[in-house]
Amino acid sequence: MIISKGSFQYLGICILAAVTIGLAIGTAGNTLALLLIGGLIILGLLQNKLWFAVAIALTPFVSRYGIPVAGTVIRPEMVVGAAALASLLLGTQRQALTRGQQYVIGLLAAWLIFLAVTTQLNAPNPVSSAPVWAWLLFDLSIMVWIAKNDECIRRIVTISIWCASALCLVGIPLWAAAQAGITTWGVQQDYTYGGYAVYVTVYEANIYASLIVLWAIVAMTQFAAHVPTSIRMFLVLAAPIATVAAHTRAALVAWVFAAIVMLFRKKVTTGVKVSLAAAGAFAVAFFANVSATNFDGLSKFVNPFDFSGGTGGYRSDSWQVALSDLSSTVSWLAGLGLNSFGQRHLDPTKISQQEAWYLGNIGIQILYDGGLIAVLLVAGALVLTLTRARSLDALVLTVSFAIVASLTSTLWLSQTWIFAGLALALVGRFDQAQESTKISVAVDRGAARR
Repeated sequence: MIISKGSFQYLGICILAAVTIGLAIGTAGNTLALLLIGGLIILGLLQNKLWFAVAIALTPFVSRYGIPVAGTVIRPEMVVGAAALASLLLGTQRQALTRGQQYVIGLLAAWLIFLAVTTQLNAPNPVSSAPVWAWLLFDLSIMVWIAKNDECIRRIVTISIWCASALCLVGIPLWAAAQAGITTWGVQQDYTYGGYAVYVTVYEANIYASLIVLWAIVAMTQFAAHVPTSIRMFLVLAAPIATVAAHTRAALVAWVFAAIVMLFRKKVTTGVKVSLAAAGAFAVAFFANVSATNFDGLSKFVNPFDFSGGTGGYRSDSWQVALSDLSSTVSWLAGLGLNSFGQRHLDPTKISQQEAWYLGNIGIQILYDGGLIAVLLVAGALVLTLTRARSLDALVLTVSFAIVASLTSTLWLSQTWIFAGLALALVGRFDQAQESTKISVAVDRGAARR
């Protein structure tokens, strides 16, 4: 058990759960039943860190689902994030953070605090930004929880790779069934290129592809050395096929980049390299067929870097509008407020639905929301992490994430911050190794003097 069974502590946890979920909802309305349910879930997670790790790993794969309350949607990962925040505030995590980890968390905390200030000052509707800010707070709490529970990382990685494999196993046949006119469950229509894009139980098709591909890249690395080779091989092979079924070019480019690097790494297992080679052969045959037949919905893959029209042009237009909004020195420096792009602009393809426009590039999103100050804070945390982690695997995963996030921003989805938590744990391991080395050197010098 992680916490005592004192009734007062139980009561405190339930109250904290109600407050944190209430903040995410952004209302003090009649949501008592939801708050009580959320409190009980949080209470259960706080009792067992291994089940907590399972919950962290599972929630990104069911991001499609949630309960609409007062203009926002409460998703499972928000409840888990609230539990992580409660755990940190109540001091149930015994493992201390290293100095490097503290620096990284401090930079990201400063970014979050700055976002709260600039949103209040510059966003057209700060109240509607509040649930997203709370969501980010929960995300950072998940990241810190992972870093403070290093022993749970293997379980998180294992479950995530199994879940990604399961989504491939389900998603590819679903896409084929939709193309054949059998069912449209778990798919969305691609109005730009035709056909259907699969998402299964993930928020939408692009996020489905990015989630599967990033865990496939983890499966290529030493981070997943403890996972059965057969599962890793399957995911590495199936991920690019599922990405095609999701009509997501950026994720496929990220997979290709990682595959090329990993093929020349000595530490990568033979089984994974075989899967990479098999996937490459499949890709050559597939794209040759697409070029010849112009298969419905997949012509976009023939030219993955085309921004002159279609989805690429749509994304490019949103970036240009965002940069034009940053018209003053103050806006470039401090940004225009968290999640405020959609408050200023409606999606030009969905004007009749009055749907907010989506800014899909994570770099431009950070700049737009918090200006150059936010960019410097986040970049500082990233550089500090990479320099202390000192891992080629971590660098490959970071570059792959940047490729995916350039066209599909997952800034406030927990999948982003789970990867950040894994990287932060590497920082802790590096710091501990450095400290052990210093102690050993000091001991050796003392022995030599005697």
